[in-house]
Amino acid sequence: MPAKLHMTVPRSFRRNAEIPPVLILQHEDISAGEVEEREGYRVTSPIRTIVDVRHEVSNNVLSQAFNEAKTRGLVTGADVERYSDKLPGFVSSRFAITPPPGC
Repeated sequence: MPAKLHMTVPRSFRRNAEIPPVLILQHEDISAGEVEEREGYRVTSPIRTIVDVRHEVSNNVLSQAFNEAKTRGLVTGADVERYSDKLPGFVSSRFAITPPPGC
């Protein structure tokens, strides 16, 4: 279990009560395409989560997370292309993105 829990909330989010010490709020607007519904709660998509933690974990952990998501079919070439400017080169290079015919 991580020492701190990170939760992304809209930039407009305001809380009057004190934030628990275990919780770190990230203020950022997330598009509907970056969120998945679970049983009563929402989480960011696997690729968005990988992008969000890229500065918080080692390259080894980031690589393991990406490989696991790719193996499970949770990350697509379109995902990698969409976030290519935010992903380390070693992640982008592991996903073969084939250009459409005629390009």
